[in-house]
Amino acid sequence: MLFFSLIALSVLPVSKETIMYGSNDGALTVHADNATLNEEMKAAGTFLNLEPHHVGDQAIPLSLCGDIEGHVGHDNAFYCLDFARLFPPERLPRDEAVKFENGGKNTFLFKLLRPEIVKTNSLPLNSDSLSNFMRRDLVPEERKLAANAVLYSRSFLIFYFIRVLKKA
Repeated sequence: MLFFSLIALSVLPVSKETIMYGSNDGALTVHADNATLNEEMKAAGTFLNLEPHHVGDQAIPLSLCGDIEGHVGHDNAFYCLDFARLFPPERLPRDEAVKFENGGKNTFLFKLLRPEIVKTNSLPLNSDSLSNFMRRDLVPEERKLAANAVLYSRSFLIFYFIRVLKKA
């Protein structure tokens, strides 16, 4: 019996010159260059309950994570790339926070809040609350909001879900 594997790769009509929203260089350059695309991203951020915030020195706040890439392709269609960090990170436990500050694991890149927690949170949350993309003077409040969302999910939602399962 023979097995075959197929690897498929999409080829999009985008390049470094077509980026109009977000950053493709670690927030050294941040784009919000197309009014229509900016409005679409703002609508997506509002729908997902994400807080608009300034990334780097960008005057226009971004509604999604700073390293997302919004492109107007060579075919004039919109394309969105690199949205793995779309949702805010979980608050780091004390031992992980020490590792993070000492150059350890960058858990903010992959330990993200679940979409339903972000969407139902009483206040919008910031995708970049633990990244280096934000201005440092705004970070403490953003971290506090993310920490409160984690606390809410762990102290209320999980126990509520257990009660619902017990009734079923």
